[in-house]
Amino acid sequence: MGQRVLQKQKDQFARELKEWRERKRFTQTEAAEFLGVPSVRTLQNWEIGRTRPVGVALSMIRVAITR
Repeated sequence: MGQRVLQKQKDQFARELKEWRERKRFTQTEAAEFLGVPSVRTLQNWEIGRTRPVGVALSMIRVAITR
């Protein structure tokens, strides 16, 4: 059950992130730079729900993409 909940959270974040990037008309490279993400691959993994940021990084990115 815990894994399913975690995957749902990853999927939700992935949708929000991709929608934000598309609204801003950012490429993945531009979005990664804007958010201070260490690599485009990291952003790509977030957008497909493979991984997501944790802790303070997650909070900071959520704030950035809700603006």
